[in-house]
Amino acid sequence: MEKSKNNISIHWNYFFILAIFFLLHLPFLDSVRRIIIDENWYSNVAYNFSEGKGFINTNVGSGGGTISFLYPIIEGFFFYLFGTSLFTARFVSLISGVLSVIGILKILRSYKIDTKIKYFSLLLLIFSYNYFLVFRFARPEGWVCAFFVWMLYFHVRYELDNRISYIFFQGLLAGLSFFIHPWGTAFIILFGIYSLYLSAMRKDYRILAGYAAGAVPVFIILLGITMALNKLNLESLILIFSDRTIASENSAGFIGKIIGNFESIFERYGLKGGRTFIIIFHALISIYGLSFFRKNKNVFALSALQILLLLVSVLVFSGGGMEFMLHFIFIFTFINLALILNDKNTGMKLKAAGYILGIIFFINNAAGIVSIEVKEHGDSFGTISEKIEAQLPKSSVVIGPMEMWFPCRECEFYNTNTMWSFSKHKDLKSLLESGNLEYIITADGVNTLQTAENLQAIERYISSQGKNLLTFQTKNYGIITIWKVKN
Repeated sequence: MEKSKNNISIHWNYFFILAIFFLLHLPFLDSVRRIIIDENWYSNVAYNFSEGKGFINTNVGSGGGTISFLYPIIEGFFFYLFGTSLFTARFVSLISGVLSVIGILKILRSYKIDTKIKYFSLLLLIFSYNYFLVFRFARPEGWVCAFFVWMLYFHVRYELDNRISYIFFQGLLAGLSFFIHPWGTAFIILFGIYSLYLSAMRKDYRILAGYAAGAVPVFIILLGITMALNKLNLESLILIFSDRTIASENSAGFIGKIIGNFESIFERYGLKGGRTFIIIFHALISIYGLSFFRKNKNVFALSALQILLLLVSVLVFSGGGMEFMLHFIFIFTFINLALILNDKNTGMKLKAAGYILGIIFFINNAAGIVSIEVKEHGDSFGTISEKIEAQLPKSSVVIGPMEMWFPCRECEFYNTNTMWSFSKHKDLKSLLESGNLEYIITADGVNTLQTAENLQAIERYISSQGKNLLTFQTKNYGIITIWKVKN
């Protein structure tokens, strides 16, 4: 009877938290925020995979998961089942959020955290501005985050149960995460270092062997598949993956790149509105967690891992990489805050301070989410796509902003990001002179990467032979016009 009541309580926990998560994200999923270029980039590869065309990019020419191919497999599976749309693409990221929330809930249950504290910590995560974006944009970071959370879960289970199988599964997920996105490199290094440390300290080399048994074979197998699919040798693959690392070739030296990584953190979380408090909140919890060295080894270990992941990220990635890595680094905070609030050694004043900081964090982030919902709410992209698709025959030759790829996915689509070296035309001029172009889509609310010369060439082409098929106003993409330029 007691076990039955406990199961009902557990199921209620999941239902309550996930209901809040879906209520926050599902409404306006494809109307807040406006589509970004990367969502089209990755979704194109996933769409081609779902259509049986392999891991190829046909809206730009390269990238978007052609090499880190596990994300296009996941997204492509959903496209195959439910059809290709921005809503479906973002729903895929939403599922990664569900897996992340469930993973953290299981971690907190493993630590036997009080139910109220559990809810408090999870609500801070769910209403965090960072994760509101990560779990609704059709990019791979949400799935990298989900894999990382479950790596942490297996870390926790190993510490509690001392079973090597948990280390094996942690290594397996670390190896797989690299092929969701190269951000997974940091997790392979992080848990590799930690497994080595535990093996040495406990004189039990089964720990390191278990981790390697999980990570190494799957990494080698998937690396081989990647090389075969893309017809690349190991040297070429390393050069591609090193593009966003300290090893990338640019003017800054090694020390300069490290300094640049720290500067990128402060630029993103600088003195601009409430973002400063976000970084302060995470830093305070992390640093205070180190003081639990003798009081609570679980709190200390998580803080140490959080700081180690920050150092690994700073030493491995460069440029925009650090901005993305912060999403994973911050995950530790929500677990550690719950542990600190639940710990008997935490005094009432410190607990009160923790709750106050958490409430301020919640209000700060919730206000940011409301602001986005109000300011950036626009037309459903599904509705916009339907209007455009109705005017374009399949396989027609179209040029337009890359943001319009979804409604043009069954066309031969050229856009503002097309890498002409990968297309049948060497440049825009060649496409226009070929006489093959049939439709042009313009959207005056979309910034374009086209040169002034190319923009003028398109305008002249429209003026000389364009027929206006449809013009309609949108809230977030301006006036969209479809021109027929070939009889």
